[in-house]
Amino acid sequence: MSARAGYNLLINEKAFQLFYDFPLELGASLNASAEDVKIKPYLVSQFKIYPENMNINTYSLQFNELEAGIKADFPVSNIVLSVNPYYSHKLWEDTAGLNAGIKNKNLELNLGGYFSKSSYEFAPDKAGINAGFSLGADTAKIDLGYKVDWKNYDGEISDKSSFTINGNVKF
Repeated sequence: MSARAGYNLLINEKAFQLFYDFPLELGASLNASAEDVKIKPYLVSQFKIYPENMNINTYSLQFNELEAGIKADFPVSNIVLSVNPYYSHKLWEDTAGLNAGIKNKNLELNLGGYFSKSSYEFAPDKAGINAGFSLGADTAKIDLGYKVDWKNYDGEISDKSSFTINGNVKF
């Protein structure tokens, strides 16, 4: 079980208004294993305490976000297969996705994808895929990644792709 709290303060200088909120997250997860198989279901929800009326100090608790999923690792010989299906619900969208990976001591391959459906007209439907490759040893490591994201504003589709290269050397 975990919890996290924060405080956000926004000042609108043009209208001389002060906005603030107090986000609160609560979550739970469970670790289970059988013959080196690790399964970790999780559920995290976020609430926000915000002022309804600043003149009389009235506050309200508002649901903000919910995320649920399962992380599972399956060791096979000298590699580990991992899978993470998840679902996320926000006020304006629902997202479902899957991340999967294969790794051993020096090599890692990750694949993932998601689809997001918006419930408001101002927010687009979104989808994306990503792939990553990592090769490393005790003293050096290189990471390659590619990602494509699509947005659909009522039939007007746009996409954005990126390629990343990271590396490090330990002395």
